[in-house]
Amino acid sequence: MISAIVLVTLIAIVLISAGVFLVKWNQCKNTKSTPEVIETVFKTKKAGLGERIPCTFTVKTSWSLMPVSAKVKTVEGLQEVKQAEITPVEWMWGSRTWNITVWIQPYRDGKYPAIPVEILCEGGPDGKTVAEAKIPAFMVELNEEDLDGDLEVAEEFSSGKKQKEKKNHWIWYLCGAGVLILGVIAWLIYRWRKRKKEAEIPAWTTALNSIAELRKTLSEKDISPEMAITKLTYIIRFYLEKRFSLRAERQTTTEFLESLRRDTSPLNIEQRRFLREFLSAADMVKFARLATDEETFEESARHAESLIRETSLSLETKEKKS
Repeated sequence: MISAIVLVTLIAIVLISAGVFLVKWNQCKNTKSTPEVIETVFKTKKAGLGERIPCTFTVKTSWSLMPVSAKVKTVEGLQEVKQAEITPVEWMWGSRTWNITVWIQPYRDGKYPAIPVEILCEGGPDGKTVAEAKIPAFMVELNEEDLDGDLEVAEEFSSGKKQKEKKNHWIWYLCGAGVLILGVIAWLIYRWRKRKKEAEIPAWTTALNSIAELRKTLSEKDISPEMAITKLTYIIRFYLEKRFSLRAERQTTTEFLESLRRDTSPLNIEQRRFLREFLSAADMVKFARLATDEETFEESARHAESLIRETSLSLETKEKKS
């Protein structure tokens, strides 16, 4: 019952979460939004001639928008040296953030003003949206070593080489979470079916198997006759509780025997007499430390097996008649 409740709860959580996610995604997809540059990281205020300088913009977009490119509006004496690198940073409710890094290379000295950058995003109701960003102003100084040789100008971007677009790792995280949840649900279903299958095993079959196993353990000297008698009482009590819905395991021997004297008792006089004698003797072994042997156990085990077979057969006959 607990497993079933947990299973239903997990399925409900998954379905509700998926529904809320789809509603929010559809809302973002159909609502016009503008990407926002929330941070610019440009650590260079003074650069050397020919130095490759990165500038990283953190851009916040809705779920439906995805940055696909960034173009530097180059000025005289400066070039973009490679394709912009776009990486996802954080997934939030209704929005996500991206890091977009561009590289520039100055090939003349002097002061450079703020340089505009156009960030192209695809998605949303308009299909395409452009966000404006700026590389902060900086100074380029000519060093003595720059006068000794040729200036190395990068050819990566001008030759048309492009880096592969970075994968959206959040998709894999989401898929992983879904697989994990499905795995938990499958495990709970397996446990529930296993317990259900175990519950379908007749109580008398379980009891008879337990007595056979106890007899084998005693014959191999892995248990004492006194302990075997005590365990046999547990087997009988457990069987009676499962078979007839008795509170056998929760009662003392006196209380249990008293309940068997009622007219509604499922056991006949002979069966009740055996239980009274056996349980009383077992209490003497358990509490009074009365010694016993394997023959006494074997006799009690045979009577217990007869009791179990008789009650199981009588119950089957009643069920067929009904």
